[in-house]
Amino acid sequence: MNEILLVKSILIFITLGLALYYDIYQQKIKNQITLPAAILGAGINLFDKGMDGLLYSLKGWLVPIIILIAFYYINVMGAGDIKLFAAVGAIMGLPFVFYSFVFSIYIGGLIALVILIRKKLLLKQMNHLYKYLKYTFLVCTVSAYGNKDEKNNKFIFAAAIFPGTLLQLILTIWKQGGQA
Repeated sequence: MNEILLVKSILIFITLGLALYYDIYQQKIKNQITLPAAILGAGINLFDKGMDGLLYSLKGWLVPIIILIAFYYINVMGAGDIKLFAAVGAIMGLPFVFYSFVFSIYIGGLIALVILIRKKLLLKQMNHLYKYLKYTFLVCTVSAYGNKDEKNNKFIFAAAIFPGTLLQLILTIWKQGGQA
């Protein structure tokens, strides 16, 4: 593993760890975590690749915000989760954050499934989802899913982002090691 990837890996691990901690204990991923991580990621990429590296970071930061903001408005993802993905994108770039997001969605789905089964809420939640989708298609409008004020039922998505991003990081390191 080269030195730049090592530094990025350490930064990703620290950022994810802090985000998970605060999301669990305060139900919020703080800007004081995501903003410095994004700035450091941009600085690392600027140092490594010059202006191309800075552009790489900016795309990795901006695209997740633009795309994922829709999930915030329909109440299926918190703003902190979006900013965390943006910070990951600023550090590791757009392709990395895309795969990280996909892995996180899969892992989050599995976690949610286990929680719903254990709480015996799976059928109730599936019925709620069915009604939401039916309403959305019949009225041809997208509205919020659930209630933004329900703190007790908030899913800690950082618990899925952490392993999803680490899985992508391991694959990235493995891929680079195979090409060296």
